[in-house]
Amino acid sequence: MRFDNNLFKAIFAIIFSLYYKMFYLTEVEDYIRVEPRLFGLPTMEAIEQQLQETYKDYYDREIGRVISVIEIINVGKES
Repeated sequence: MRFDNNLFKAIFAIIFSLYYKMFYLTEVEDYIRVEPRLFGLPTMEAIEQQLQETYKDYYDREIGRVISVIEIINVGKES
């Protein structure tokens, strides 16, 4: 993939904690905009780094606090 556009549709697995007692693994689909400072990296590495930065300390009422992005399952270009 090339960075003709810096918006990617990513499906990835995250591990999160709900109420700090249990941990869950879930699959998330999101549109990720890769920052220009990451353009020199290979595409998958840039997307993984952007996901880690975006979801670091992320909290959602429904899923809880994100602990880590553990796997990128699929990446496609935004059309």
